[in-house]
Amino acid sequence: MWSHRTVRSAAAFVILIAAGCQADRTSQGDGDRPHLAQSGSMGETGDKAASGMTLTATLLGPTGEKLVPPTPDGAIDADEAIVQVDVKGIDLIDPAKTGEKPAPGQGHLHYRVDRQPVIATTATKLSFHELGPGPHTIEVMLAANDHSPLGPMATLRVNSGEAPKRTTGAETMTKNNPGAAQNATLKAHLVDKDAKAVKRAATVEVDVMGIQLGEPEAAGKESFAAVAHLHYRVDQGVVIATTEKKLSFHDLEIGPHTITVALAAQDHTLLGPKETLELNVPDSASAGH
Repeated sequence: MWSHRTVRSAAAFVILIAAGCQADRTSQGDGDRPHLAQSGSMGETGDKAASGMTLTATLLGPTGEKLVPPTPDGAIDADEAIVQVDVKGIDLIDPAKTGEKPAPGQGHLHYRVDRQPVIATTATKLSFHELGPGPHTIEVMLAANDHSPLGPMATLRVNSGEAPKRTTGAETMTKNNPGAAQNATLKAHLVDKDAKAVKRAATVEVDVMGIQLGEPEAAGKESFAAVAHLHYRVDQGVVIATTEKKLSFHDLEIGPHTITVALAAQDHTLLGPKETLELNVPDSASAGH
């Protein structure tokens, strides 16, 4: 956990990139940046929509303090990464509500840890756990309704050690809040599973009953608090902690995948309710939309 790592500073780690940077990045090629659409697919609508947009990404500590690296391109020492995003000049909208058709002034966020699948969501805060030892890069960018890049993008860097061991928190919650522990249920399903798999994507929708979803920082770190959140995980990748009941994953590799969703207590121990979803990305799948 954060408590046994040294954070070098408590000032803001902020990267602000204006939309005009897109032309320079495009000329450099795709590289390691999140890019779902094929070259040129953003088109005139995307260019116009990106005008005046900005994106700021910040790493937070466990109590909400802002963290800063030792140098502008340096890394924070932490075993877990809490990312807070602020955007201006755009309305964040679930692309499914628009039929994934681009529209001026509309978009959503793409998060990516290292080369793992892109996470598409309107959530401006996600926490990443079990990063694994070593350096990690977290990229956040604005995307149009069709998932093409709009330009504004931020890069955060984290150096992680061994992840803390997680155990089930069900026994502790049962002792302190027996009703919350016994009544909590979770159901999850894949939306348009086969159609999205052909596009190397998956969308998970979750329904939670019997317990309130809330931010860990808002309720404290006690595992017995009668508030929970969700842990998503694609294969053996990072754990994504959030209260969002819908997440989409893109740029999945060809082949079988497992997505797990679990209820977690405020200290991130698992509470018991869990769903395991399986899908297969066919050989004929394309990266574009």
